[in-house]
Formats: sequence, structure tokens, C-alpha cells
Amino acid sequence: RPDAATALYNLGNALASLDRLDEALQCFDRVVALDPSDAAALNNRGVVLRDLLRDDDALASFDEALALRPGYPEALNNRGNALQALRRHAEAIDSYERALRERPVYAEALNNRGNALLALDRFGEALESYERALAIQPDYAEAHNNRSAALLALCRPEDALEAAAQAIEAPAGYPEALGNRGKALQALGRHDEALQSYEEAHRLRPADADGLNNLGNALHA
Repeated sequence: RPDAATALYNLGNALASLDRLDEALQCFDRVVALDPSDAAALNNRGVVLRDLLRDDDALASFDEALALRPGYPEALNNRGNALQALRRHAEAIDSYERALRERPVYAEALNNRGNALLALDRFGEALESYERALAIQPDYAEAHNNRSAALLALCRPEDALEAAAQAIEAPAGYPEALGNRGKALQALGRHDEALQSYEEAHRLRPADADGLNNLGNALHA
């Protein structure tokens, strides 16, 4: 049954989970061709397009999904992510807030809303958004790390250090928080410990330019 839309949809999801993005996109394109009213396929197609760095196309796919299902929380959240990638942060916040009106306990949308606020230097509001996400999902490692970034921006390095530690120690782990841990340690004048944190981050992600920059700053200090 080459026209079995449900099988194509599931195959697309499986391929996307294996980072076989071009093949996944072909599956979702076929699903949409078979059933242009499939909002879920349009949403997942948008996610794959975002992973392919085709953010304008992703945004169009999310908008198509929302034209079919205006209150679709996942599509609203994903639309916000595409807008952030396009540096349209204020519009992204509006999209996240629409998602939150539909689903007030949507931790991922609160975390992403915080990221958009942080990009606009609205640090206090970003912190509040991360804390709302963590009230819903206390082991959300990414939100702990992002909270650490907001606390650093608010010149609260001791609290930022604690938040970074919570991210690193979360059940799923979050080695990306080693960078914020290092920045907090540097802000506290603990340069040797910051250097160790950056070196560990560099071992885990040797091609990360930001990590190398942080390592250079610690060595300079």
C-alpha cells in the first residue's frame, strides 16, 4: 500500500529520529500530498525543515498546520522556534504565549519563551519563564541551564552556579551547562575551577567555538 498515509507518517518520524532528514522530509511531503488537511504531518514536516536549517520553509509549514488547527500547541511552539532562528524574537514570544493559552502547563514552551526574552535582554522576565517551566518539570535540565544564563545576565553568579549544577546533575545530564558553570566560577573569581569546567566541556564538544572562546578567556584570566 504505497499510499498508506499513516505508515508514511510513522516512517517519517522514525527516519527523523535517526537524523535521516531528507528521507523523512520526503515521507511527510508524500503524506501532505495524499492528505493536505493533515496538520500533524505539516507540523512534523516543519520540524524536519528546521533541522535542515530551512527556517523560512519550516515557518510556512507550521503556518499551514495552524491554518488547519489554529489552537495546535505543538505547532505554535515550533513556530516560535522557527521565528527565533530567524531572529524574530518578539513574534516568537507571541507564538509561545498562544501555545501557553492553549496549554498553560507546557514546560517546553515556557523554556523557549524564556530564550526569546533572553535574546531581547529582558532578563528578569526570562528568569520567571524558566522558573515556571521548572515548577512544572523540576528535572528539566535545559531549563536549569537557561536559568543559569539568565542569572548570570542579572549578575547573580552564585545562584547561576547552583542552577548550572542542577542542569549537570539532572537525571538525563546536560554537559552543555559546563559552559555556564565556568562563567559563574569566573564571575566569582574562581578561575582555576572555571578552567577545569571549560576543559571538560571542550573534551566533550571539541568543535564548539563558544567553548574554545570560554577556554581562552579562562586562560587569559
